[in-house]
Amino acid sequence: MKSNFKFFLIPLLFSFCFNFTGEGNNNESSASRRMAIKAAKGVVTRCFGYFPDNVKFGIIPKRDSCDEYVLSVSGGRLTVLGSSPVALCKGFHDYVFDNGYGIVSWTGNRLDLPSSLPDMPEKKVASPYRHHLYYNVCTYGYTTPFWGWKQWEKEIDWMAMHGFDMPLSPIGGETILARVWKKFGLSDEVINDYFTGPAHFPWMRMGNIAHFQGGMSKEWFDAQIALEHKINDRELALGMTPVYQGFAGFVPKGITGKYPDEKLTETEWSSFDKSCLNHMLSPSSKLFPEMSTAFIREWEKEFGKGTYYLIDSFNEMDIPVGAPGSRDRFDYLRKYGKMIYDSVKDANPDAVWVMQGWILGYQRKIWTPETFASLVSAVPDNKMIIIDLAVDFNQYVWKNARSWDFYKGFAGKEWIWSTVPNFGGKSALEGPLDFYLNDAVNALNSPNRGSLVGFGTSPEGIENNEITYEAISSSGWSSSRRDPVSFLESYNKARYGASPGPLNEFWTQMLQSAYSNFTNGATFAWQRRPPYRKKAPLKINDHYYQAITDFLSVSGSFKDNPLYRNDAIMYGAMYLAGKTDEILPYIYAAIDMGDTQRAKRLEDIAINMLSDMDKLLESHDNMRTQRWLDFAEAAGTNPKESEAFAIEAKRLISTWGGTSLHDYAARIWSGIIRDYYVPRLKYYFDNAIEGKSVDMAGFDESHFPVSPTLSAPSTFPDPVASACELTARYSDIVNEAEKEAKASYGEKPDYYKAEGSLRLMTYNVAHFGKVLRDSSPMIADMANEIGADAIALCETDSCTVRSGDYQVEKFADYLGGWNYEFQRAMPFGGGAYGIGVATKEKILNHFGVILPKGRGAEPRALVAVETPDYIFACTHLDNASASARLAQVRMINKIMVGKYGNSDKPVFLCGDFNDYPGSRVLDEFRKEWKVISSTFPTFDAVSPSYCIDYILVLDNEPECRSVKSYVCNEFKSGDVKTASDHLPVFADVALE
Repeated sequence: MKSNFKFFLIPLLFSFCFNFTGEGNNNESSASRRMAIKAAKGVVTRCFGYFPDNVKFGIIPKRDSCDEYVLSVSGGRLTVLGSSPVALCKGFHDYVFDNGYGIVSWTGNRLDLPSSLPDMPEKKVASPYRHHLYYNVCTYGYTTPFWGWKQWEKEIDWMAMHGFDMPLSPIGGETILARVWKKFGLSDEVINDYFTGPAHFPWMRMGNIAHFQGGMSKEWFDAQIALEHKINDRELALGMTPVYQGFAGFVPKGITGKYPDEKLTETEWSSFDKSCLNHMLSPSSKLFPEMSTAFIREWEKEFGKGTYYLIDSFNEMDIPVGAPGSRDRFDYLRKYGKMIYDSVKDANPDAVWVMQGWILGYQRKIWTPETFASLVSAVPDNKMIIIDLAVDFNQYVWKNARSWDFYKGFAGKEWIWSTVPNFGGKSALEGPLDFYLNDAVNALNSPNRGSLVGFGTSPEGIENNEITYEAISSSGWSSSRRDPVSFLESYNKARYGASPGPLNEFWTQMLQSAYSNFTNGATFAWQRRPPYRKKAPLKINDHYYQAITDFLSVSGSFKDNPLYRNDAIMYGAMYLAGKTDEILPYIYAAIDMGDTQRAKRLEDIAINMLSDMDKLLESHDNMRTQRWLDFAEAAGTNPKESEAFAIEAKRLISTWGGTSLHDYAARIWSGIIRDYYVPRLKYYFDNAIEGKSVDMAGFDESHFPVSPTLSAPSTFPDPVASACELTARYSDIVNEAEKEAKASYGEKPDYYKAEGSLRLMTYNVAHFGKVLRDSSPMIADMANEIGADAIALCETDSCTVRSGDYQVEKFADYLGGWNYEFQRAMPFGGGAYGIGVATKEKILNHFGVILPKGRGAEPRALVAVETPDYIFACTHLDNASASARLAQVRMINKIMVGKYGNSDKPVFLCGDFNDYPGSRVLDEFRKEWKVISSTFPTFDAVSPSYCIDYILVLDNEPECRSVKSYVCNEFKSGDVKTASDHLPVFADVALE
């Protein structure tokens, strides 16, 4: 009871503090104000080592239930008045930030406050929001799972300084669950078998997995309760209102031993083994509401009365009852929503159900306005808060209507505007700064804003892209737009003490590259399991490299600034990260073309760059895997547990678990680069160059997350000077290597055709009408321009309402009367849709066949023609299903080998294979064929990022020599970007 009284007293005192109006200045309200000021001054003191003598804090009332701060300077002294400790901290931080005096950041804090400040008239800033939400469920896996109090204390101070007062706070929930389940009769064995390791808790809490990497000691669970007490105490002392974890119905599979009549739903997630899947109680189960109520009561017995409880229903799942739009479904959801709310209310009548709104943007085919309204209809409007989790996804990924507009203000429920600026704790530079500074204003001004009560951000991982969070936190206390240029100049001054031209130019360039980009896949290609041939979805361009060059150019002036030092190291590494991605396609191309010498030479460049990146980052304060492992080791309560935690920590940032999440948490950190990324690239390239098979998944799992330690690191004596030297040196090395590679088989095509060679071309022409009304004359001119001898055509029409022409015949006429064949894949638009071939030579024989559709998108076909000198075939594989493509390849191989395996003529197969050079589909082809075409990107034509169009030769007796091959990205006779959504590719062969 003693500890409970403590948690009752703190909110009581703050109720006096934050409703104080200046009347009735009694001892109790004075005491509460003193506590609030003391708490805020403690934050400043911990951040900077002292509290400035010329700064004074004072308490004022909230404005319309929202926090406010007031700044003024008189007689050289700054006065900060705030309606809460967080408001005081936010006001102080905004003052020092806006005036270039300092900043609080994850990589370090700076304060250079003059002893006498220039006078400033009173400035009032009232937040337009009652709440400022912070964290994602996943943050507790990707960043914080092994933190102790020292790190949490710093993080809570960061929150307060940036104005966040509503953090998710689930730590200790597993211990509470265990207590509840014990009361319901579950054994220790059943309960302990349920829990995952700490780094995987978020996905256990969301119902995705269980059991995986678990086995913690009782001492560790007890330590989590003690840690949450410290976190909770500090957050409450600062006037924060934590959001605690509620009970969402997920239980151990072994519960049926005690309750055999319970019908559990087994989850399916990321191809995890069944032993690691989670189980959910039926919404109609009596245990569900009973456990929900018991959980909240047990939590509050330990930590005191709460207000907000996060409970997510149907996250990325279908609704299990009724058809979409049916009365049965609506009735079910009303009952379900009422059950959740009633179970919370039974435990705490004042509690509020908090629900993430991810599904409302992601699954709109399921969650219509009527469906959502049914779920929340039985909940009082002021007893539920919807977190509109991913407004940035609405803008950049889903590209759909904002949820507050689509759901008309969320059916009257209170809601919080929020974003997901990071996925998995990825380190690559990215984030649309103008969006994060200003988009929330659209919600404030929307006629559908409804009960908008909060602003938030929900990154999956933090301690990355610090500028993004400065922009977001600035937006959270503003109802007007802010100019990005002036904001970034203030950021430079606050962080480095000055903003000279090159630092301003740094942001000018970054706003045209990395910091105008949003993606949930912010991962470099070298961080993905090879062979990975897609272009990384990062906006890496000339502006990106120029920005970093500008930043490093002022290193001599800022060498004594620790924040500049950290940033210079990071940006130098990020420069090399981009250059490594530039070199990878040429390594793959050299391997494909059998150019062993060049492949090895380029591999050495890539590996050396990555090794130097690792060496640079070893001097960064945060971007080190060893720091991550130190947290994990310290969290263990015995040596065995410390080792298990370190291994789990390594697994989460590498192979993750399951079969599809490897490399999701891509970190650009020292340690993981030298011990994970470099060894596996070497393993793949060294074997691929020699033509040996590889087992990449097996290699990954057996070489990194198997021990708790890293190899010995190396560092540079002066890492900032090294960052400057390495970026300049590798820029020259990579540029020269690219120039040499392009001269052989690169991006600028060499259309010279050697005498006696046969030029084969494959082109997905997009029915000659996807971009232009009729691109067939232009494409015929382009084919003639480069001297093609035979062309494989994908996506052609025959007398459809779309085109009206027999397109292959018409195209052959444009070429000058070539011979041709068309093969229908399926009926379409009153005619047919399929593939074709056109050749200068006489066609002696031809045949065509429909390929198996399987579970693919649409029927596909194969067509082949025999000429006096060669056999030429075309196919277009399924675009939706890898299994369908594999079935089609196997059929093609069987047919073509059976028909032409003993032919005395070379056999060529061309087309759009809809898969990458290192895919299973291409591996299946390689059992019978050799790739003789360039594997540079062919799709899409405007911004090509991956190769899916190929020319192959059957590995039979007739010999033919591959002369050269290019992807054609420019023509004199037409604009290839408007001819189709693919680029054509040709290969020259010499028939022996």
